[in-house]
Amino acid sequence: MIKYLLYILLFLIPLIYLPYGISPFESYKVIAVIIGVLTLFIALLVKYKQKLYSKFNKLLVILVAAIFLLSLFHLISAFSFDAFLGNVFRLQGIYLLWILLLLSLLSCVVKFKNAPFILPFISLILLAFFAYYFGLNINNRSYSTLGEPNAFAAIIIFIWPFLFFNLKNKYYLLVAKVTFIVLIIPLLVFAASSSAIVALVIQLIFILLLKFTKRVSLSTLICILLLILSLILPIFDKRSVYENRVEVWKTAIKAGSDSLIWGNGFGNESPIMHKASLELNNSLQLDNVDSAHNIFLDFFVEGGIVGLIIFISLWLISIKKLICNKNTLEIILFLGLSVCLSFNPLSVATLVQFWWLIGQSFTNTKLD
Repeated sequence: MIKYLLYILLFLIPLIYLPYGISPFESYKVIAVIIGVLTLFIALLVKYKQKLYSKFNKLLVILVAAIFLLSLFHLISAFSFDAFLGNVFRLQGIYLLWILLLLSLLSCVVKFKNAPFILPFISLILLAFFAYYFGLNINNRSYSTLGEPNAFAAIIIFIWPFLFFNLKNKYYLLVAKVTFIVLIIPLLVFAASSSAIVALVIQLIFILLLKFTKRVSLSTLICILLLILSLILPIFDKRSVYENRVEVWKTAIKAGSDSLIWGNGFGNESPIMHKASLELNNSLQLDNVDSAHNIFLDFFVEGGIVGLIIFISLWLISIKKLICNKNTLEIILFLGLSVCLSFNPLSVATLVQFWWLIGQSFTNTKLD
């Protein structure tokens, strides 16, 4: 049952869409994630009983607890339902953060076995079908069941490596290669997500470096450097006036600096960003921006320097552990999602995949 719950969380949550309410693409995914993670918790509790806590990695517990306590401090200091549940469009408030933190803890005790080839394959086929069904948005970009092109592309970045991992069947390998050429590349092109293209390039560079150098650490470090260098790319993007990445990041830095140590509170990003945009008198004051478009800046705005240090520590330790355990698939996934999360506010489906990877990095097992 546990492995099937993981399959649902990782591969099927992105497909959830119900044409009801003001947020048909995202709100129902959030509800499904909450139900799925709590069900996983109960299943593991039944399996390990009172021994479950002893299965958690102690360092991960400390880091997760630090984020939890910081968010609890903010919630108690200035309680609001908007902060607790998040805005009605994305529902990414403090409660969802707690659910994702719990998922990372549960992930560290579950040895993930590679999903059957058919599962990521079918997931991609359905995403492609719904991309065709929903058509293009006003900017002529595909969005499928994610409702937003960058979120759609990030899901593809996560799923495609599973097609190639540990394949011994030549027929499956041929299908994977054809799928990559005739499905994955076109989907990313129609999504027109620059961040996803950068993520894909870095993933492919890692694979090539690993093939020729045979050194996981060197290949990973080079790709991390490329990830950092990619952050300068928005400087050259002159296409967008509203929600231009550089302008959003400047606004986020201003918002974070107004409450430098402890941050402005998790779930409060939208009003804080609006206030900062008014002070800077930039174009964002005319729009509703509820994210810094960069997960590191999100933690800075919401958790201040304390929150940012905790998250960076968690991110660095995770990548270090993946390198030490030579979990190449997880590194490919982690690099891809880290790029996407460095440029966009993404769906809860991607956040689930990211926090699952965080937890997996703290296991002492390899994917098989």
